[in-house]
Amino acid sequence: GAGAWEIVTVSTVSTGTLNLRGALSRAFSSSDTSWVQRIPQYSTVTVGSGQTLYAPTYAGTGTPGGGMVAFVARTLNLAGTVNAAGRGYRGGARTGSPTQVGEQGESYTGSQSRSTSANGLGGGGGYSPSLTHADGGGGGYRSAGSTGGTIGGWGNTAGAGGGTAGAASLSTLLMGGGGGSGSLDSDAEGGSYGGYGGAGGGIVLVSAGTLAFSGSITVAGANGETGYYAGGGASPGGGGAGAGGSIYLGAGTVTSATGTLRATGATGGTGSEAGGSATTAGAGGNGGIRVQSSTTISASPTAYATCP
Repeated sequence: GAGAWEIVTVSTVSTGTLNLRGALSRAFSSSDTSWVQRIPQYSTVTVGSGQTLYAPTYAGTGTPGGGMVAFVARTLNLAGTVNAAGRGYRGGARTGSPTQVGEQGESYTGSQSRSTSANGLGGGGGYSPSLTHADGGGGGYRSAGSTGGTIGGWGNTAGAGGGTAGAASLSTLLMGGGGGSGSLDSDAEGGSYGGYGGAGGGIVLVSAGTLAFSGSITVAGANGETGYYAGGGASPGGGGAGAGGSIYLGAGTVTSATGTLRATGATGGTGSEAGGSATTAGAGGNGGIRVQSSTTISASPTAYATCP
């Protein structure tokens, strides 16, 4: 199923084949898209204050990216930042044609279309068949994204918020859903557009023998874009925000844990009503965080419900 993962050892490699030291414990269907990711293994790692490690950005179905995985046998000193914010499922593309439906945010389903409905974790796009505007919905993951705003009447439909998936234990690991893009009304002039949806957060999985953590790990979603009108009576909708992704942090011993973990959803863009009221596109849902250690953690990392 979506988000299933496990860690195994490769014994030998031949053309097109990985021979494993042991059997897989989970079932992976040939009809699904599965990745094999090499896990670098280090003795000791230090990420100093002011230094940042970035996860590669996810670029679409079948393309690796959006996550960072590492094993550290001895000590991980994390005083800097590990950043996978906005590196997950992509938001819907800008809406450039009048009365065109905004594009859904991306999800584990793989595809996106121009629809107001949610796309699994991805938010729906806004739709304005006549005047005024409708915003995109926020992406979801461990909590749902919110529905976009809209100016009432005129047959407008705001994008639905993305749904939820996975377990609190992070037995499945998923990236945050992307936000849907905003609408563009019939009065829009050339150069106007409904804002794009924000991308979801990625995945960070780190295991260490001993952890000293005073820095930060972030898999927050990215903000949706504010709609833009080039002139006249255009009323573009804002893009929905991306949802937070997944952090799985494990250590045999934790010597300090004063750092910050963020898997928060982001803020939707603004829908601009020409000469009228503005609205806010859907907010992204929160992602998941798991911290596991064989010893008691003496100081809890800071967890934010909203982005500080």
